[in-house]
Amino acid sequence: MVEDERTITIAVAEYERLLAEAADHGPSDTIGSFCQGEKISRALYYKMKVEGWAPAEMWVGDSVRITPRARREWRRQRERAAAAGVRRKFEAA
Repeated sequence: MVEDERTITIAVAEYERLLAEAADHGPSDTIGSFCQGEKISRALYYKMKVEGWAPAEMWVGDSVRITPRARREWRRQRERAAAAGVRRKFEAA
């Protein structure tokens, strides 16, 4: 690989941290846009909420929002649950 003055090399972990930090500055989701983005129904979202495994929510005025960080953490939890063979709520050990 030929490097020029515009190319840098960084560790994968640092690259992933920078990507996550940049994503945190993106727009938050409404419940509807979260459901649309994750390809789930609103009914499933509210079931997740009742059962305690929905993403963290925040209020902005009268609107519920889900931040990019909360969405990423929810996905990580779901990935860990899937790896453990759990289909619903996942309690970390």
